[in-house]
Amino acid sequence: MSQRHVMFCVIALSISSLAFGSLKDKKEQEAGLANIKDQITAAEKTCGAKFSMDISWGTFGEKIREGANYCGSVVDGLSSLCGAGADEKKAVANAIKKVTCKFKAGMGEGDKFATTGLAVKGGSLEAQYDWDTANISDTVKEFLMKKLD
Repeated sequence: MSQRHVMFCVIALSISSLAFGSLKDKKEQEAGLANIKDQITAAEKTCGAKFSMDISWGTFGEKIREGANYCGSVVDGLSSLCGAGADEKKAVANAIKKVTCKFKAGMGEGDKFATTGLAVKGGSLEAQYDWDTANISDTVKEFLMKKLD
């Protein structure tokens, strides 16, 4: 991946994901996004595809950094699946172009796929979770193994 391509991805991710409230929120979002940028770059390299990311920052309330960590785990699950083999890499590259991530209270009840609110729709991997959701990256990987062709 060229340095120009990486810079474009970073800029696009920053623009599409930041939704400033207060100055404190802005700084928390920037810090959270800094962590996720490296994860996105690694996933793009491992998967051989470009991904955009849409983070619903307002859904996290006061826990913006924690939300960023959860969203990063979704990306890690995607990257882990791509690293499992050529078939997995191809399936992800063909099916996923965007990752959306948001907090939704009450997701901690039910089976593990319900607790992460995972769905693949129109080229987007959608993930919703609450603070009790655990093992997000493993759950994302397992979910996609079952969902993708």
